[in-house]
Amino acid sequence: MFVFFKVIMYHMIVHKRGDSMTEEFTDKLQKLAEGELEEIKISADDFMDFHEAFMNFPQRKRVVGIAGHRGEITYHFER
Repeated sequence: MFVFFKVIMYHMIVHKRGDSMTEEFTDKLQKLAEGELEEIKISADDFMDFHEAFMNFPQRKRVVGIAGHRGEITYHFER
């Protein structure tokens, strides 16, 4: 029973973090499209949360990513 509780708590924490991170990345994508940001750097650890925001972003086809070292990706908006 205790192990089950720990698994449930872990998933609740990770899911909650994911939601807030996805909202943060959605905001950054919007700022990128509006020209407030020139680029967004995403680490390998944050990629899945970013990907969810990216896939729901209406102008995603104009967001271009360039792979860097250690899994970091730099995204910019094509005008």
